[in-house]
Amino acid sequence: MQIGPGTFVVRFPNPRAVAQICYVGKITLKTSGAVIHVTKWSSAVGAKGVMEIAWVKISNIPLDKRSNRNLAYVASLVDVPLEVDAATLHRPASVGVRIGCRNVEEIPAVAEPVLGDHFYDFFYEVDQILVRDPNREKKVVQASSNPREKNMEMKNSLLSTPGANLGSFSTGLGGKSPCIPRGKIGPYSGVTGECGI
Repeated sequence: MQIGPGTFVVRFPNPRAVAQICYVGKITLKTSGAVIHVTKWSSAVGAKGVMEIAWVKISNIPLDKRSNRNLAYVASLVDVPLEVDAATLHRPASVGVRIGCRNVEEIPAVAEPVLGDHFYDFFYEVDQILVRDPNREKKVVQASSNPREKNMEMKNSLLSTPGANLGSFSTGLGGKSPCIPRGKIGPYSGVTGECGI
């Protein structure tokens, strides 16, 4: 059954057959020459990456506007709020919030939202990183030091990876990564990609 572009789920007769084919990992079909990458099924099949999680200190929040709802709003300005540290909710210096994001290093230092009837500058400081995406470093596109070559590489990458401009170009999470080799799945399908089992 196809669950995505170039990704299929296949049922095997028993767990031993699954263990054998996953041990090999990569299979080349004799009839078409297609290369199939095999992995054991999990709920993360087809995921673009692991959500990175960090505790972030947020400062310059007025004491009279501190509540779980307002803190969730302030944290959502940079990414997904997961938890507010209740022990720091009324601490004058800063409030701790656990945030989930694609890349902890891209959390901005300052955001300017409206809270109530006033504009504020809220300051964000990463306090502790809990989860990192282990594959993010492998997906970084190496840019050339020559500016002209760098511009040509970026144009070629954007043309060859539809949807890449929707996400972060440096991680390749916004579209198909040009670093991953892909082959045809079937002789008539014309679909390229990896297979997950």
